[in-house]
Amino acid sequence: MSPANASDTTDKDHSVMYLNNYVSKKALTWMKKTDTIDPKKGLGWSANITVDGIDYASSGYFKKEKEALASAARNALIALDVDPATGKFK
Repeated sequence: MSPANASDTTDKDHSVMYLNNYVSKKALTWMKKTDTIDPKKGLGWSANITVDGIDYASSGYFKKEKEALASAARNALIALDVDPATGKFK
């Protein structure tokens, strides 16, 4: 796993940036892990998000690594009670 940062976000989806902001405010650390999957369908990606050593979220199969990471980040934000659309605490 590698430390993640806000540059991993896509143009339209700011979930990675919001997750980065959340863990910074809480003095936590988070890690991302992306893997290539399913060679029969062609190259694809899945992602896992770990916050302070606890697995919070994963994503399914995506064609692009950033899409997989954004999906996992959205799921992690939901698990952490943060609105993935705005980045605000619920």
